[in-house]
Amino acid sequence: MIINRDDKKVQDINQSIIDIFGYQYNEIIGKNLDAFYYLSPEEKDKLYRNFLLSGEFSDIRSKIIKKSGDSAEIIMSGKDIPVYNLIIVLILDITLDEKADVCPDYQKKTNESSDESEMNRWRHFIDIMSHELRTPLQPALGYLQLLIEDMEKSGGNSRDLNSLKKCLECIKRECYIVEKMLQLGSLASYDVILRVADINLNELVSDIIKIGNYCDKAVFVIDIPEKTVIRGDFDKIYQIIEGIISNAVKYSTGHGRVDISYKTDAENHYFSVKDYGISIPEDCLDKIFEPFFICNYEKNNRKYSRLGLGLSIARRYARAHSGDINVLSSHKEGSTFTFILPKKPPNHDK
Repeated sequence: MIINRDDKKVQDINQSIIDIFGYQYNEIIGKNLDAFYYLSPEEKDKLYRNFLLSGEFSDIRSKIIKKSGDSAEIIMSGKDIPVYNLIIVLILDITLDEKADVCPDYQKKTNESSDESEMNRWRHFIDIMSHELRTPLQPALGYLQLLIEDMEKSGGNSRDLNSLKKCLECIKRECYIVEKMLQLGSLASYDVILRVADINLNELVSDIIKIGNYCDKAVFVIDIPEKTVIRGDFDKIYQIIEGIISNAVKYSTGHGRVDISYKTDAENHYFSVKDYGISIPEDCLDKIFEPFFICNYEKNNRKYSRLGLGLSIARRYARAHSGDINVLSSHKEGSTFTFILPKKPPNHDK
């Protein structure tokens, strides 16, 4: 369920929400979330305070009354998407679990079909969101680019031109957000297919820095042998390394220094990126790879315009290669992210 952050009105839902509540799509859209569940004033106040502090809430038990008049037990979890001014709310109907306390065989018989049905619904939801979110953005992007090109050729008003360029950057940012959200959803619902090939690591890093214009934002010290070759899925390895480098540049102080190094042993490649910016608090180290998690949420989200998905997606792709991403951080000394990639890639598609 996707709701507006300000008025808590429902913006979009998937089939699972329709099945849980028993209402049709148009009977839920535009309604306030509070109309569909019950919490005591004390519980509701606690939920809102925790949400404002951390940007999320989890495992909130509540009761709902379905359209049929039947009651149901649910668990709610939510994540704030501040750059979109939206909240994604996940709702799980645990009524079956309550019945299983009385009759364990009942739960056993329904688990497989429920899990498969839920997975199919989630995939369907991703497919619909992929189309619905991309459809209005692509024409807007195309028309803005054409307007800018025409104004540049005709020598149009510079103020109007700058305004259009700012609009274009905003649209590109929205496209990025949509792609990352859909990408994360796909990772949770579909198997990752790897198309393994040889990759020149030095060339890949140079391309990433050049395409991202990262040299305008940081000073890079690169220590990678010129002919270093790794094996993996090029697109996914690109996203892993780009995600780590982008993160280091964002958190570097000023036009800070970023060190990129490579080591190897008999079994693995080790690609490390070190920044000298703000450190990561110890209590955040285990959470920074969680989707939508932003350490020091209120401060860093505004300052860095972050979504909290890059590292989560990067680690999932790393693990699809049977590798991982680790992080070390020291106070006033910055952070080091290390991508560990086995020399022997998975011998089958995952």
